[in-house]
Amino acid sequence: MTIEMIAQAIGIIAMFFNIFSYQQKSGKGVITFQLFGASLFAVNFLMIGAFSGGLLNVIAVIRAILFLKKDKFKTDNIPWFVVFLCSYIASYVLTFTVFGKPFTVVNALFEILPVIGMVATHLAFRHDDAGIIRRFGFVSSCSWIIYNIWVLSIGAIVCEAFSIISIFIGMWRLDRKNK
Repeated sequence: MTIEMIAQAIGIIAMFFNIFSYQQKSGKGVITFQLFGASLFAVNFLMIGAFSGGLLNVIAVIRAILFLKKDKFKTDNIPWFVVFLCSYIASYVLTFTVFGKPFTVVNALFEILPVIGMVATHLAFRHDDAGIIRRFGFVSSCSWIIYNIWVLSIGAIVCEAFSIISIFIGMWRLDRKNK
């Protein structure tokens, strides 16, 4: 079994956590499932050399842990948003500096997509309402699926495709009843 195959298998396991996250009734349930998914996707992306995706998922793990304790850490305040936004931007810059990805227009555009996804997810985590989390999750999944196709992370591609479907099912099943 090659490193590539192991990385893809880890991505497929991560996929299940993210897909089922959108079926949770509580915001904490969504975040907990995404914590496990992000942990595994960090490993997946780093193993396939997609450093931006890997770094952002490491940040996602830290973010999820803090947001699970949002009352204790007051993570829904603007200073935390600024801290995380700076870390997302820093990971973008590190991709082109430390990790040596050539800075071209195409690379710049594709590498910014997971940053957009992370900002959308961060905004989602500031809410307790799972319906709001699902709506921001849709923006995040659309950004990530394009990036995942570009870096060829099979588990991540399938994950975001199913996540988009799962988000729609969750919206139909849970959110429309609340209207």
